[in-house]
Amino acid sequence: MNSAPSSALSSPKVLEDILELISHFNSCQTFCQLEAEIETRLLPFLGCQSAFYGWTDRDIYQIDWIGGPGIPERDLPGVKSALPQFPLIRLLRNQYLDAASVEGDISSGEFSERMKEFLLENFSSPEEAPGYFRSMPGACVAVSRAENYLIMGVARSKGRPFDSSEAELFHLIFPHLANCFRNLHFRERFAKFYEFMKSLTDTSRAVALIDRDLRILFFNDRFHELFEIPLWEKIPEELEKVFSGRDQYKFPERENSPDHIELPFFTLPQGVFRLTAYPVYPDAGDSAPCWHLGLEQASDPYHKMNVLSERAGLTWREMEICCLIHDGLGKDEIGGRLCISPHTVRTHLKKVHKKLGVNTRTQLVAYLNQVVHTTW
Repeated sequence: MNSAPSSALSSPKVLEDILELISHFNSCQTFCQLEAEIETRLLPFLGCQSAFYGWTDRDIYQIDWIGGPGIPERDLPGVKSALPQFPLIRLLRNQYLDAASVEGDISSGEFSERMKEFLLENFSSPEEAPGYFRSMPGACVAVSRAENYLIMGVARSKGRPFDSSEAELFHLIFPHLANCFRNLHFRERFAKFYEFMKSLTDTSRAVALIDRDLRILFFNDRFHELFEIPLWEKIPEELEKVFSGRDQYKFPERENSPDHIELPFFTLPQGVFRLTAYPVYPDAGDSAPCWHLGLEQASDPYHKMNVLSERAGLTWREMEICCLIHDGLGKDEIGGRLCISPHTVRTHLKKVHKKLGVNTRTQLVAYLNQVVHTTW
């Protein structure tokens, strides 16, 4: 890509090149990729040899460095420390401008004089001043004061200063770059948050956060193993039915006791689970509430016996007797444990035998053992 002509904005080819640049910027997934695009595409396009950028405060007194392609490694410490006092940045701060350039907002002669003052103020001797600053004939700097404040500059270490159309090209491209930096910053923070959340939910329990439209905002590894669906997709149909008949747009009031969902035995193709869903109310502004969905596999003997009772239609008392039979207790011991007569125990056992299709205690124990040792 050639450097921009002086009649930059009047050339359709240059406008096409700008759109191509923006497309490349938007495709970047990391700061390293974006810096590579700036170094290999933007700098040649603007006829520059270096760039610098970082997050800053509203008045540009501090700069949190992000990168500086083209700046010699040996000059980086001095450039980073003195950058807030760089003449064009002071111009942005003092006149509250969004952009400034040599020959656009300050003449080459005045820029040269201000650079001399800048070097004397920030470095004890000319030898300590970075060569990057000493050899700079021209630069262009812009700041974006929307949300995270981003400042960026491009500079030439040889040749002439910027003309007005070249500075205008940089000003035209900069807002798109600022959006890319913000998006990548958000993505990086989200990735760290997501890894942190995964570490907190690194259990055998499947956990997910879902929004009011039942789309997945977060899941841990166990949930992903069970369902293998990506973020932002709706939860599987089998889980949707848990919320059927419920108006997802009307979460319970925060002051009231939580209107949670709890199903001790919820059958999915992947097995039988204890399912819970609790409303979660973020404290950040107007953030919408969401559901905390949890699935814990019902794999212990107690859960399996409960599933048996549900499937066979056993009453709670009949299930208690089955558990005690499985533990090896006789009729008299069971009666004493449950405070009922042996006759009542026999009556319950007859009903259990009929519901489970067994005829003797031995068959019942074998049936219960089979239930407990079944892999779900």
